[in-house]
Amino acid sequence: MTLPKSASVNYGIQANSVNSEATAVGEGAKAVKIVKSAEQRELLSAISELKSAIGKLDLPQPNRQELQAHISNLVSAAEQGEPHPQGVAGILQHITNGLKSAGVAVKEVADLIGPITKIAGVAHLGLAALGLV
Repeated sequence: MTLPKSASVNYGIQANSVNSEATAVGEGAKAVKIVKSAEQRELLSAISELKSAIGKLDLPQPNRQELQAHISNLVSAAEQGEPHPQGVAGILQHITNGLKSAGVAVKEVADLIGPITKIAGVAHLGLAALGLV
């Protein structure tokens, strides 16, 4: 039996909840799962650590807002897929310069240098390029 095109079809799926990474049901249905690479997850984790460390610092509001904007740019760059080393380097340089201009001795604050080192590593940058050696 062939149903007319306007007829709806019940595929018989009944559930109170569905736990799935990707689900497609029905004729012609497609499911897409976007997977972050291990490198991308590591980068996003380090950015989160850096954001948290900056949040704990006693910074003037203008500096804090500037740093938050740079962190947002860094997250955007990381979420676009394979991080572009030059783009990450530029943003990371803005962050370290912003911290220095607020009077923070970046390389002496373990909560900052740890995630900065991770971010630099994922982007294949040396700390010397950021003026931190």
